[in-house]
Amino acid sequence: MLAQASDWIVTLGFVFGGCCSNALTLEELTSKYPDVGHLLTFFQFLVVAVHGLPKHLTVTRWRGIPIPKFKSRQVPLSVYIVQVVLFCLLSILNNKAFSYFIPMPVHIIFRSGGLVISLLMGRVFLGRRYTTLQVMSVILVTLGVISTTLSGTKKPKSGIQTNLVPGVGDIYQYFTGIAILSVALVLSGLLGVVQDRAYSKFRGTGNTPWKESMFYLHFLSMPMFLALKGDITEQFYTLQQTSALSTSSLSFPSPIPIAFIILGLNVSTQLVCVAGVNRLTSRVSSLTVNLTLVVRKAVSLIISLTLFGDKIMDQQQELLLYGGAGLVFIGTVLYSVPNQQKRKAVDKVD
Repeated sequence: MLAQASDWIVTLGFVFGGCCSNALTLEELTSKYPDVGHLLTFFQFLVVAVHGLPKHLTVTRWRGIPIPKFKSRQVPLSVYIVQVVLFCLLSILNNKAFSYFIPMPVHIIFRSGGLVISLLMGRVFLGRRYTTLQVMSVILVTLGVISTTLSGTKKPKSGIQTNLVPGVGDIYQYFTGIAILSVALVLSGLLGVVQDRAYSKFRGTGNTPWKESMFYLHFLSMPMFLALKGDITEQFYTLQQTSALSTSSLSFPSPIPIAFIILGLNVSTQLVCVAGVNRLTSRVSSLTVNLTLVVRKAVSLIISLTLFGDKIMDQQQELLLYGGAGLVFIGTVLYSVPNQQKRKAVDKVD
């Protein structure tokens, strides 16, 4: 019992501590350097891939020569290919959207609107049918996303200049960013469908191979960044030109740009966040995972608004944002209300 409680504390600590800290460092970085999306995505993937490599690699010997070899997989490599493409693209798009004046609160709530895409994808590709309450919940989420989107279309209050909120001349760029997030939501929904089918077929002993999936989705995505090599290099040099943090207290003096410190904190907390969400997925039902992540996003939103919101939003913007957030979170919770008897009657999965 004590070990189980300890495991839960670690898992929830990873989810809330890792993901909320990651959102905080992400907002700090992208508010000052909104064009570093490709560099950020590259390092996030690199850290997760390097972290998982020792667990999935073994060494065999051929005529006395050590040869590295990947361990046997629960899911065939070919099954991961489509997932890798979708996962890498949606991650790049989500981070790229920050260069189009997408405030972090809008980013958080908009991505919570994936429930709409999940319903449509489930209906079209998995043959699922939904209750009236579920459909009404999705309508609430849709209205919430619309309200949240509109909250970011005004100038900052008191004439404050910031990368977080667009001016009137930048509305086109802002809605371009919204379009990018919309495409990412669709890709996320497709990824969910592909993963559902893969896990239902290859689950084997009944446990979702989350560690294996986490590693291969990041590791196999690395070659795709070759196409972004130019942008990544340019963004690296941009951060290198930022003011430095003196480290003369160490054994050797080495000025480190502050942006690199924030970047390092972001990719580190990203690793903790990803591990926490995957640990949670392997331990509880999808309903519990969904509700836990809704609470986590609410906490991230509160932190973001507390630290940054009052600097960039007027009363009308805050009303649209809070109202939209409320509709999204209420709709998500209502959608997830457990009603097992009805679900058995209406859910038909291929």
